[in-house]
Amino acid sequence: MLEYFRQAALARHTGQSEERIASDFNREVFLSAEEAREYGIIDDVFVGAEELLPTAAAV
Repeated sequence: MLEYFRQAALARHTGQSEERIASDFNREVFLSAEEAREYGIIDDVFVGAEELLPTAAAV
């Protein structure tokens, strides 16, 4: 039952189908940061402080 709710929540938030979520997460999956962004698990990837604080680069 808990597995169903997890799959439904991931499907809703990632835009993937529940079937794909079930298939992909039925085994260990390792994604790079970029792959996770493309999948929809994360929104963005920060690579440096300059992206977080544009004024930090000027100091």
